[in-house]
Amino acid sequence: MVIVAVGAVIFFGGTVPHNSNSEKLGQEEDTPDTATVGFALVELFTSEGCSSCPPAEKFLNRLAGEAEEKGIALFPVAFHVDYWDRLGWKDRFSSSMWSDRQRAYAEAFRSESIYTPQMIVNGSVEFTGSNESRGRNEIAKALTMPVSLKIGISAGIDSVDVVRYACTLDTLPSNADLILLLVESNLTSDVSRGENKGKKLDHANVVRLLERTSLGEANRVEGRLVIPDDVNQEELALIAFVQDQKTMKIIGAVRSEL
Repeated sequence: MVIVAVGAVIFFGGTVPHNSNSEKLGQEEDTPDTATVGFALVELFTSEGCSSCPPAEKFLNRLAGEAEEKGIALFPVAFHVDYWDRLGWKDRFSSSMWSDRQRAYAEAFRSESIYTPQMIVNGSVEFTGSNESRGRNEIAKALTMPVSLKIGISAGIDSVDVVRYACTLDTLPSNADLILLLVESNLTSDVSRGENKGKKLDHANVVRLLERTSLGEANRVEGRLVIPDDVNQEELALIAFVQDQKTMKIIGAVRSEL
C-alpha cells in the first residue's frame, strides 16, 4: 500500500540554518555517530473520539517526558486517525493519511483489522497502546538492539513558516524511505461530544506533517518543510527516520529540536 505524504519534499542547496540545538546536531549530521546504541520510535494510533485512548495518550505523554529528562533515543509520536470522526467528535488533529499509515502496518503485519489505541515500536511489533507494561518491555528491548544505521541531522526554522533540514546516513539501505515528522507538544482539547464528552485531553508529540522521500544513491538529503498555519512553532520538533518500504521496519531514527 502506498501512503500519501503531506505535501512534497523540496530540495535546496546551500547551508542549512541552525539554532543553538541544531548547531550540535549539525556536527552529527556531518559525521554520524557509529556507536551501536539502540533507539525506539513509538507510534501511537489514537483518536480524541475513542474512550479507550486517553490512558494510552497519558502513557505516551509520560514517555515523552522521560525521553527529554533522560536524554535517551526514545521518540514517541501520536498519529490521530480519522475513522472515529463520524462518531460524535471531530478530532482536530486527525487525518485520513494517518489512517492509511495504520492500514499499511496492518498489511505488513498480515492483520485484517485496525484499532485504537494501537502502539507500534520501530515498525516491528504492535500491541494495545494502553498496555504500559508491554510497552515498556518492548521499548526496553528496542533500546538494547544493535543499530545498523545512524542518521545525522541539522534543522532549524529559517523564516516564519519554513523548516530547513539536512540528514546524512552512515550507510545507504536499499528499498527504504527517509521520513520526516513535524510534531507538536503541549496541546489540549476540551471534548464536548462523543465518547470522551466532558474530558480535557492533553497531547504530546502530535504528528502535524509527514514528508517522505525514497532514498537513492546519495546518503545526504536536504529539504524544506512548510509549517502548517495552526501550529505553535515554539512547541515543534523534527523527527527523522528510515523505514523499509516493504516490511515497514524502522532501522534508524533521530530527533532535532527547532
